[in-house]
Amino acid sequence: MNKRKVITSKEILHNLDYEAISVTLDSDEIGKKVVPAGTVLAGVSESVFKDRKQKVKAVDDSADYIDGILLTDVDLTNGDAAGSCVYRGTINADKLADSSVAKNYENLEEVLPHIQFIKGGK
Repeated sequence: MNKRKVITSKEILHNLDYEAISVTLDSDEIGKKVVPAGTVLAGVSESVFKDRKQKVKAVDDSADYIDGILLTDVDLTNGDAAGSCVYRGTINADKLADSSVAKNYENLEEVLPHIQFIKGGK
């Protein structure tokens, strides 16, 4: 009998009501790796809401602009790939990919006013 190891993304949503936009993650900016769910995203040169052809990159909470949070893990080992960027909803702050942002998410609350962050929402 063959055994298979199955890996899934962590669930970052606190509840199911959310809105997301499809984005292309830029493997040149981010690197050839798996980008974890909960990563903070922004357009490479401007917001993806201003230019839908923009690719996105991973940023920290001090970036000039932030578009949203990555919903599921995305594998960039073979180049650019599509993902979902949550811009409205309720997210578990503890599940953000960057642990320093997860502990102090007040900056994100200011730049992402349509996302409610819940602390301790395991």
